[in-house]
Amino acid sequence: MTTECPVCGKSESKLLRCGRCTSRVYCGPQCQKKDWATHKAEYSETLEDGDYCGKPGLQYRDDAKITLFQVLDGLKTKACTGRTDATAHFVCLEGEGHGCAEDVGGYHGWKELLMAYNAQNPTKGQKEEISWINTVLSQLEGAAGAASGSSSTLPTVLLVSLDKQPWLDEMYSAVLAKLRSKAVVTEVTHIASTLQHLSKSHEEYAAVVMTDPAVMEDKFIAVQEKLVDHARDGGTVILGFLFSALAQPDKLDKSFKDRWALNWKYSDYCRSMFSLNPRANLVSTSSRHPNLPHQYSMKAVHLRDTKPEDRIYVSDHGSAQSPAVLAKYGYGYLGWIGDVNTEIGTTEVLLAMCGV
Repeated sequence: MTTECPVCGKSESKLLRCGRCTSRVYCGPQCQKKDWATHKAEYSETLEDGDYCGKPGLQYRDDAKITLFQVLDGLKTKACTGRTDATAHFVCLEGEGHGCAEDVGGYHGWKELLMAYNAQNPTKGQKEEISWINTVLSQLEGAAGAASGSSSTLPTVLLVSLDKQPWLDEMYSAVLAKLRSKAVVTEVTHIASTLQHLSKSHEEYAAVVMTDPAVMEDKFIAVQEKLVDHARDGGTVILGFLFSALAQPDKLDKSFKDRWALNWKYSDYCRSMFSLNPRANLVSTSSRHPNLPHQYSMKAVHLRDTKPEDRIYVSDHGSAQSPAVLAKYGYGYLGWIGDVNTEIGTTEVLLAMCGV
């Protein structure tokens, strides 16, 4: 195994290792970039699309003192928290790193970055980074306090995408744009960051929106339990975006029964005309949510065995099922959005459920 950087010849006690082959080492990202064309050619013929060089399920050294690493994709770099496996598209280098202000996405991104440096015994370098990040946060907080209408005055909506589909952002671009005009939107895609956010007080978020049904898998039981606690304690949990389109009926029914202790059932999947239910708790007064359409057509997954006052929209032909439900759960709420085609009216339903 190589013990010195193949580009500059430097030999150090701690070299960065290529995440694909685990044998090539470098003194740093710059040399790794310079050597990429040569190194890629060495194994590109044996690397199949979607696969990576090395052992399947490759895990990196678990060092509690280092919680950041750098992901390189060609010449583009971005900062990530946690750890990940190497893939055909990314080379993962061990080590410390941080993103610039543009990379982390503003104030809330800096807050997450600070949390990523949380260690029982941070190194001297990490302490310096922590101090620097805290300085940036203080400056941003001061600027936010001085500016009227800043993002700090907006509520926060947490999107949880545990199996994020590549077309989600494009398909829901209009929905996300409208949501971001009303709230600070934070998205998490990994179990660790999801649990970290759900461990906060329910008052931190106007709503937690599940964008896909992956949470119903057994490996995400811890997240399921956190969601139930979040709603029971006073938060709002919404099953929306691609959740209804990708959910399997039997798994959905089981999740409602076993996790939420509800008798809700997956029902019809069809297009129909729906009218706003005047008895719904969400529609207690006409002025509370004035933008909710009084009637519109949508193709949706309906739920049955819900309470009449929880059905935001009801079918014009008198069916007891509903494509949009918001039910009181403990001190909080559990919501369902069954629309699979991103109708304009459904955007207003989501905003109303989120309370923004």
